[in-house]
Amino acid sequence: AIASSYPILTALLGVFFEGQAMHPIQWIGLALSVGGIALVILNDPKGVPKGGEEVQAHPLLKKKKIGIALAALTALAWAMNGYSVAKGGRGLNTAVANSFRMAAALPTIATGSFLRIKSGITPLRSAVVKRYAWAFVIEAVFGSYFFMYGLSHTSIVLGNTLSALAPVLSVPVSVALKLERFSWVRTLAVLTVVVGLSLL
Repeated sequence: AIASSYPILTALLGVFFEGQAMHPIQWIGLALSVGGIALVILNDPKGVPKGGEEVQAHPLLKKKKIGIALAALTALAWAMNGYSVAKGGRGLNTAVANSFRMAAALPTIATGSFLRIKSGITPLRSAVVKRYAWAFVIEAVFGSYFFMYGLSHTSIVLGNTLSALAPVLSVPVSVALKLERFSWVRTLAVLTVVVGLSLL
């Protein structure tokens, strides 16, 4: 929920560095959108994971204040990512600009993973790759392309707010597929986001 507040930081970057004026109504819309997204996340019916890597993390990472600080840093990183994509992709061919973005990300992520996991990086099993290859292609190619195109062809604040909607969009899909029960709180949160976007 803290990390998902990044559209507010991106809006501030747009105001101070790009001169993109924000009307008070737009600030209210942004606050409603971000608040609705946070409400959806905080009311996840699945709750907090009880096992897995999140629980078995380094003792330092289990401290609440460390978690809050890392969430805030994530928000800052996502805001900078959105700002750089919107700024750097403007006027360029989306496919070419996105290729440069991915080319820069690949060695950076690989190096970070190698430094964090001393025992070496374990590749995905071939069975997993075969089963989910379609999802990898859709996300890495189309998802990334549309993200780049959307942010570089709209205002910084609107583009980044729309790109933060994944938790909200998953609610009606999950209910329709009967993966979770209908929730008035989450429904109200989704409606809040819709109202906020209309004000933006």
